[in-house]
Amino acid sequence: MIGASRVIGVTVVAVALLASSADGQAAVGQYQNPQMQALLTVRDSVLSVRREVARFRRDLQLAGAQTVTSRARRLSSACEGLQTALRDGAPDLQSGSGASVTERRASGAMQAQIRETIQVLDGECRIGLRPEGPGAWPDSLKAWGPNRTSNVEGALSAYEGAAVRFAKAADLDFPPKGQ
Repeated sequence: MIGASRVIGVTVVAVALLASSADGQAAVGQYQNPQMQALLTVRDSVLSVRREVARFRRDLQLAGAQTVTSRARRLSSACEGLQTALRDGAPDLQSGSGASVTERRASGAMQAQIRETIQVLDGECRIGLRPEGPGAWPDSLKAWGPNRTSNVEGALSAYEGAAVRFAKAADLDFPPKGQ
């Protein structure tokens, strides 16, 4: 026979699970719109790349070769994740046939910026930060890193501007960065 305290304990756990499940569904349900979900997913990846850019820049001049190459690998990986998020999200960030002229224009600009951002990330991260090439890799990273990260930052800022304009045109309540 099951003791009363055990039944109460199981009941409390079950109620807690149901409550957390309901909260989780409400949070997910808040962004059921595929456009909003794509914008948020890409924004998370953009923030990840920005963090890695900051770490890489910080360590370029002061850290040893091993740290610099490790940061380059992490930045490359974050860029690759953003490229994937952009490619996966691009179809959801197109306006539908019934969209306003403003939304269609913003969607077209968004698609162009997605392609441009992917191209910059590919050139500056995948190709530009690779270990193969002339000279010692850490020295090359230290010499070209500031330029490459500036180009990445420029592409990220351009994407963010396009995302905000698209969200506004699509009448999406796109939360500001950091929320």
